[in-house]
Amino acid sequence: MKAKTFSLKINKPCTESWDEMTLNGIGKHCASCNKVVIDFSRLSESEIADQIKNAVGKICGRFRKEQLQVVYAVNSRRRAPWYNQFFVKMALTGILTLKLADAGAQTTSTPIEKTTKDNSGKKKNKIKETTSDKKKTISGKVIDKDSREAIQYATITIANTKISTVTDAEGKFTIEVPSDFKGKNVTIQISGASYTSATKSFAVSTLPRKEFLALLSYQEQMLMGDIDIEYEKTH
Repeated sequence: MKAKTFSLKINKPCTESWDEMTLNGIGKHCASCNKVVIDFSRLSESEIADQIKNAVGKICGRFRKEQLQVVYAVNSRRRAPWYNQFFVKMALTGILTLKLADAGAQTTSTPIEKTTKDNSGKKKNKIKETTSDKKKTISGKVIDKDSREAIQYATITIANTKISTVTDAEGKFTIEVPSDFKGKNVTIQISGASYTSATKSFAVSTLPRKEFLALLSYQEQMLMGDIDIEYEKTH
């Protein structure tokens, strides 16, 4: 038998201060409306489904924004999404800090000498060339400002272009700058789910750049209020 599924919405978010409410069981008591606001923000999908299934009457709850974008199933035992590892960061203010590890290597033009011969076999004057035509890339790592954990799947985009990449399991990335940026500055935009975004500019003449370090602050996006439960239609 197919599991019964539903989604949750808060159509009229509450503006009362969560911090000023008093602890009460699995949530906090709101003096303004004289009811307990259940804290769903720390629960897994299956735990939320169980709470909703067993609830009586209208429920007032507190959720992370992404939890309201999930389709839940009664008795679901699906694995909780990857962002649950960040629950402990509830107190962060959302301030973004972006640092640059200046230990990155800057490319300098290295002369390469070539010797040629004329038709008589005699050596001609030496010609100097440079290695300035190396690819212009930016490589670095994106980590959580407080935990220092790597941020996987963070998106790095070159501003005003469609060129982007994502960080790997270690938070590392490399992005190549188009040749039409030669002699200009290039700006990259860094963003991650539930994190504040950041930008950083580089002079293309300093590229390739390595060991760029971006520190992002976790930003909880919370919604609180009466829950509207919308059950999926079954055929």
